[in-house]
Amino acid sequence: MSPLATRIFRPLSFFAALLLLACARPRLSKLPGEEISALELRHYQVHPRRAFDAAERWLLGSGWGIVYSDRSSGVIRTDWRTIPPVLLAAELAKEAKKPEARRKLWVSVKALPNTQVALRLQILEEFRRDGKARWVEVDLSRRLARREYEALHESLKDALLPPPPAQVPPPKR
Repeated sequence: MSPLATRIFRPLSFFAALLLLACARPRLSKLPGEEISALELRHYQVHPRRAFDAAERWLLGSGWGIVYSDRSSGVIRTDWRTIPPVLLAAELAKEAKKPEARRKLWVSVKALPNTQVALRLQILEEFRRDGKARWVEVDLSRRLARREYEALHESLKDALLPPPPAQVPPPKR
C-alpha cells in the first residue's frame, strides 16, 4: 500500500471502528434528568441513622448482597443480581441467543434540616445477548422505570416508617 493510501485509510478505519463501537451499545429511551431524579429521590421524616439502618436491613432482607456500606457518607451499594431479561429489554431479548440481564442498586441517605432525610435509590441495569458477550448498560423505558422505582420505594418506605400505633379497644361499660 502506498504511503498516501495508508495516510488516508488509517484514520478512516479508526473512525469506522469508533462508529461501530458507538452503535453497538444498545440503549432504550433515555429519560430526561429531571424525570429520573424525581423517580429516584424521596424525602422522609426520620433520623438519618435510622433511615440508613432501615435501608441496609431492607436490602439484606430483600436478598441483595451489599458490597459497600459507609454510614458516614450515607452510601450503600449492592452486588449484581440476575433478573429476567424480559423485564429489562424485551426488544433486545428477542434478538438474543441466550439473553442475560442483571441489576444493582445504589442507595444514598442525606441528612436534611429538621430530622428529615433525602433518600436516593438508583438502579443500574446491564444486558448481554449471550454468555460470552460483554455487558452493556441499558436505560429503563419510561413505563418500566416508573413501575420499578415505585415498587422499590414502596417496599423501602415500609421499612423506614414506624409501624402504626396499635388500636386500643374502648373500655367496656
